[in-house]
Amino acid sequence: MKEEIYKPIWLIIIILMNIGFIGFYFYSNNIELNEIMILVMLLMNFLFWLYSFVSVLIKDFKKDSNKIVWFFALILIPPTFIIYLDLENKITIHE
Repeated sequence: MKEEIYKPIWLIIIILMNIGFIGFYFYSNNIELNEIMILVMLLMNFLFWLYSFVSVLIKDFKKDSNKIVWFFALILIPPTFIIYLDLENKITIHE
């Protein structure tokens, strides 16, 4: 069976989403709307992180040590959720 090539789809989506929010923040003159956009950006990143964290707790991994590594990586370095989202299908067991 041929191994899949790493495709950073989630990495690209999340980076573009954050660039869009930050760009809107700097080019908009409406201060109240800017604050809302930053809150939306933070909320969306938190929801992606929360999905990754719950996924690590629930799913079975091909290697048992991967679960521990991802658990601590997500707690200590929260932006690793972006990499986890891309690698999730390769490192977890599918039923």
